[in-house]
Amino acid sequence: MIKLQPKNQSKTVKSYPYFIYEDGSVGDQDIWQGKPDYLLGFSKKPVAGKMELMMRDFWKEPEKAVGMYPVFQTSTKKWYLEKTKVESVTEQEDMTEEEKKESKLDHLLQDPPPKDDE
Repeated sequence: MIKLQPKNQSKTVKSYPYFIYEDGSVGDQDIWQGKPDYLLGFSKKPVAGKMELMMRDFWKEPEKAVGMYPVFQTSTKKWYLEKTKVESVTEQEDMTEEEKKESKLDHLLQDPPPKDDE
């Protein structure tokens, strides 16, 4: 499994990582619910239409995805372009159910973003 960590959206909003399996499927579907469902590849720019790094090549050299934008397919077969660059890529063992729960809890416990009027 490979963990894709998108760049944080702001100082107070931490982006939730994508866990990609060797077949391209996206883990944590209880969170994503099919949006996204499958990794297709990566684009150098946040615009639809062109992928410079395909899934099969990413799996051979995952570090090439750093600084690129993931392109996914949803469970309804529509393409979805992540508008945030990949900040880091980590190869890791599949997570246990307990590790998944802890990871989700850490994400949910982060400081909430400031309100616009503050």
